[in-house]
Amino acid sequence: MDATLEKRDLLCENVSVNGEGHLCFAGQDTVSLAKKYGTPLYLMDEDRIRERCRTYSAALKEAFGDAAHAAYASKAASFKDIYRIMASEEMYVDVVSCGEIYTADAAGFPLERALFHSNNKTDEDVSYAMECGVSSSWTTRRSFSPSTARRRREALRKKCFSDLPPGSIRTPSRR
Repeated sequence: MDATLEKRDLLCENVSVNGEGHLCFAGQDTVSLAKKYGTPLYLMDEDRIRERCRTYSAALKEAFGDAAHAAYASKAASFKDIYRIMASEEMYVDVVSCGEIYTADAAGFPLERALFHSNNKTDEDVSYAMECGVSSSWTTRRSFSPSTARRRREALRKKCFSDLPPGSIRTPSRR
């Protein structure tokens, strides 16, 4: 098998093979990185992430107007630096756990741009999100303790939290 790879043979444009035959990611020699940091090693290309944020944000604004915002699904990778990148790119983040809220907050992410959702949230989960200043929550749970229900009603008056039945959000169809 021929070990020579052409640029066209590689999956991404930020992946290459250097003169020593080492795989490079975002211009960095992965063999050198593995020697320095050990393996397994999880690599992300910050320039590429920022480029994708800008592409999605621009496309949404073009299609839906200036009020549209792209959101990063933080369950894909929830760590402080990704939240810092999302904050600087003026992205929203989609959080599904108290741990993700905690990490975003610890990174200085503005939690008014955090969207908390999913099913089976406990009173404690919802209370924590509200106490942290998370801007919105969509849950499918119908029964909360009286104190959490009262706090959710108060937040709803401020248009912060809502209960939406599954399938209630519709996206525009393209013809």
